Amino acid sequence: MEKRLIVCGDSFNIGIGCRDLRKEPYGSLLAESTSRKLTNLAKGSSTNLSIWLQVKYAVYNLNANENDIVLVNETSSERFNWFPEGKSSSAELSNLDVNYHDYPPYGNDTYVTHQLDIHPMQDNPNYKGDMITENIAGVIDYLDRFVAWDQRGRYYNRLVDEPLSKLKLIRDFYATIYDENISQLQSRSLMVMCHALLRNKNLKHVMLIPNPHLCRDVILSENLLQFSWGELTTKYPDTIGSGHSSEQGHIEAFEMILKKLQENGWV
Repeated sequence: MEKRLIVCGDSFNIGIGCRDLRKEPYGSLLAESTSRKLTNLAKGSSTNLSIWLQVKYAVYNLNANENDIVLVNETSSERFNWFPEGKSSSAELSNLDVNYHDYPPYGNDTYVTHQLDIHPMQDNPNYKGDMITENIAGVIDYLDRFVAWDQRGRYYNRLVDEPLSKLKLIRDFYATIYDENISQLQSRSLMVMCHALLRNKNLKHVMLIPNPHLCRDVILSENLLQFSWGELTTKYPDTIGSGHSSEQGHIEAFEMILKKLQENGWV
């Protein structure tokens, strides 16, 4: 039976910051090193909720099994999920509801080096792709630069049809009501849900968590790895201005994760 490496996460995990998204990201390096097929469900601006949906998709739609290894990377808690005007969620929210086609590296004008032609949900006839998953910094940037300078569209094509009043409300909510401690707790809860599902299905998996001391009592040690893209980006900033880690950072990420997989006896 074919062995797969399934990656769930955000822009760092799909390889933003690298010049060659097919060969240089850590997922590609790991898959080649361990002779596995890479299935990467990550996308730009993923929220921790959408990463939970990626994990569910891996389990229930991709039928992940005992031969596979699943990697799950927690992202920033300063992100929001919502549906555009006139759209709503399915009866049971799933990864098929998440907008892949407008986000890096799939959407037009969303990545400077090149795009990937086909996103992971593209061939599924049930893909709706409505749910927006946006970094609050993106909302602010869109309002302050693209709208203010009358340059709507392009990178932020997914926000073009959103009423400015809604986007300003999201910005104001972040400035006046949002609480980082509450949001981080919600994010950690979603990561624990990912771990619980994968563990209950007897699936090999590693949770890549920047602050693992907060999860040690709820995520088993064999499934937990301290891992920070912030540190890797500071150490190895990319050369294309995306604010991500360079190819060298992905090599170090590959080495860290491979060591964990070897310690667990999985490769």
